[in-house]
Amino acid sequence: MERTQRNRWLGSVLTVLSLATISASQTVTNAVQASDFLLRPYVQNVTQTSIVLSWETTEPTTCLLDYESGDTWLTLRTIKSRTVHKVELTHLKPHTQYSYTVTILPDGPDATGTFATAVHRDSPFVFGIYGNTVGNSEVNAAARDAFVRMNPQLVVHTGNLVRASTKDEWTEFLSTLNGKTPREGLLSNVPIYAVPGPTDLGRANATGSLIQTLRNSLELWRTLFTFPRTGPVGTYAFSDRVDCSFDGRSYSFKYGVAKFIVLDTGSQIDPDIVRQVSVLAPDLSPGSSQYLWLERELVDGKRSCAFTFVFMHNSPFASGEWYPTEPEEMLHLVDLFLDYDVTAVFTGSIPRYERSLYVKEETGKQLNFITAGGAGAPLSSPPEDIRKSNPYYKTHYGGGDTDQFSVISVAIGKDKDIPGKWWVTVSPTKIVENDGEVFDEIIMPGIDPLANIVFDTTTDSVERTDTKQESEGKPTLPAHLQEKVDNFRAAYGAENGDESYDPQFDYNKDGKIDFSDLSGFSARFPSLTDTKTEAEQISNSSKDSD
Repeated sequence: MERTQRNRWLGSVLTVLSLATISASQTVTNAVQASDFLLRPYVQNVTQTSIVLSWETTEPTTCLLDYESGDTWLTLRTIKSRTVHKVELTHLKPHTQYSYTVTILPDGPDATGTFATAVHRDSPFVFGIYGNTVGNSEVNAAARDAFVRMNPQLVVHTGNLVRASTKDEWTEFLSTLNGKTPREGLLSNVPIYAVPGPTDLGRANATGSLIQTLRNSLELWRTLFTFPRTGPVGTYAFSDRVDCSFDGRSYSFKYGVAKFIVLDTGSQIDPDIVRQVSVLAPDLSPGSSQYLWLERELVDGKRSCAFTFVFMHNSPFASGEWYPTEPEEMLHLVDLFLDYDVTAVFTGSIPRYERSLYVKEETGKQLNFITAGGAGAPLSSPPEDIRKSNPYYKTHYGGGDTDQFSVISVAIGKDKDIPGKWWVTVSPTKIVENDGEVFDEIIMPGIDPLANIVFDTTTDSVERTDTKQESEGKPTLPAHLQEKVDNFRAAYGAENGDESYDPQFDYNKDGKIDFSDLSGFSARFPSLTDTKTEAEQISNSSKDSD
C-alpha cells in the first residue's frame, strides 16, 4: 500500500475510533471540522540525537507524523487533538538527514520537510545570522531566500523579530520564513534560535498594562519557540505575578566544535524607556544569577570548544541615534568575554550591519562586536563623527534611503595543513541590493596551540590577538584545579558510564569559581542521585589529598 494511501486509511480508522462516543446519528464527516495548517511544521532545538517539530492547525486536530532516513521508514506517531502541536523526536542518528510528513486527519492536507541532526564534533558546518526584521515580510523573505542558498545547519536571530508581539505578527514572521512551498521553505528544514529583543517581549512598545503585555508576550514566545532549557536559575521582577523566569530567554547549546550563548540583555534603547521598564531587564551585574550563569557557560566553552559565540541584542559598541547604552554599563561583560577568549559577539540593536574591534589597552586583547541588524527595520546611517561616538568602529553597511539589507554567513572548517586547527569565516552578504555580494569578511582561528590571529580581508592586515600558548585545543587550568576536575569527572563519569563527563562549576560567596563544591549539580543533572552528599564526599577526599 502506498504511504499516502496508508496514512489516509489509518487516519480514517483513528478518527472513527476517536469518535466512538458520538451519537450514531452523527456522521464522522459532520463531527470532524475541516482544518488546515496555520503554521506549517518548523524545526527547533536540534541535537545529535533529537529534534523538536512544531506546527499549528486552524482547528483542534489529530495528526500523523511520518519520518524516515534513507530508504528506511522509522515510525508513525499520532498526535492528540489540539491546535498547537509540538513533538520531540529522540533516539535519532547523529549527523543524519531525515525527511518527514505531517498529515492532518482524516483527509489531509499534508506538509513535508527535511531536517538533519547535529553534525559530529569533528565536522565543519555553516550557520546564518540576521536581526531587526521587525515584521518586514518583504525583506524577511529575501533573507529566507539567501539562507536557503547558503544552506546553513542553523540560523540565529539577534532580536526584534516582529514589530509587536501579537499572534498575527508571529504567524506572519514564521509563515514568511517557511515560504509557500517546501523548496523555498527555511524553517521546515533548518532550526532557528533567537535572542529576545525589546519588541519581541513587549518591552519597547507596551500598551496598557505593562504586566499584562509582558505576560502575553512571554506566553507567545514560549508557545511558538522551544529553545534549550539550559538558562540560569532565577527570575526577573514581577515573578509573583508573571512567569518571568529565564526559560527561553537566556540559554546555551553546543553544535560541532562551537559553543553558542544567547543572552537576554533586556530593553535598553532610550533612557526614558529604561527608567520605565528597567525592572523588566535582567540583572547582569557581577554576582547576579545571570552573570554567574554566563561565566559558567564561558568556562565550559573555553575548556571544551574551539569557538565560543555570544548573541545578545544590545551592543556596548555601536554608533548613531540607536546607540543602545553607555559602554560603561556593559564593560564588565566585555572583560568577561575577553577573559574566556570569546570568538565574537553578535548583536542586533542598530538597524544596519556594523563591526567594531574592541582592544583592551592593558592586555592588547581584541574582540569583534558585529551588529547583524540590517534585515528589515528602516536602515539608519552612522553619524559623520562615528569614531568619536565609537572609537572601535571598523566598517558598516546599510543606511540612508538605500535598500542595503544584509545577513551573515558563518562557516566553520578545518585547516587543511595543520591537524586539529579550526578556522571560522564571517561573511556578511547583501540580500536586496546586489543580492549575494559579500561586502566584509573576517577570518578567525579556533583555540589551538598556535597564537590567535585575525586576518581582516578588508584591510589586508594580520593582527595578533593572543600570544598565550594552549594545549590540545583547550585552555589549561592550574594544576591543582585540574586535578580536582579530573577527580570529579572520574567519579561521576564512572558512575554514569561517561568518562568524558564535564562537571558543572559552582561559585563561592565572592563570585569566584569553586571547584570544591558541586552541590548545584542536581539542578542540571537530575539523573544523579544524592548529588550533594556525593559531592561533599568527593570534595572532602579532594581536600584531604591536597
